Amino acid sequence: MTEIKIDDLKTLCMTALTKTGLSNEHAAITVDHYLENECSGKKSHGMVRVLQIPPAIQKYGLPVKEIEITKDNNNIAAIDGHMSTGPVVGKAVLEETILRSKKHGLALVGANRYLGNSGSMA
Repeated sequence: MTEIKIDDLKTLCMTALTKTGLSNEHAAITVDHYLENECSGKKSHGMVRVLQIPPAIQKYGLPVKEIEITKDNNNIAAIDGHMSTGPVVGKAVLEETILRSKKHGLALVGANRYLGNSGSMA
């Protein structure tokens, strides 16, 4: 079995994603999320998912718009990811759900149009 240091793996994945044109911020969110899954034993939603991103960007292109809320019904919302990566959109959904839950006591936020897999957010 080949071993690689976590920092080296992170650098390799960041390089691969930024070479596709993904922003440093989006690449970092994506890599950190998949790395956390990998280190938590969720290998099916770990570093193997990084491999999905470059072909998806080739097929669908880079996000051209910021993530946006397309439906807003107080404690229920829908987010259009505009083809950002799953972890980036998942982070936006999580943050929006927390804000709305604090305001309304309970919230439901969903998303569509994102690249790859959103993975496990918990």
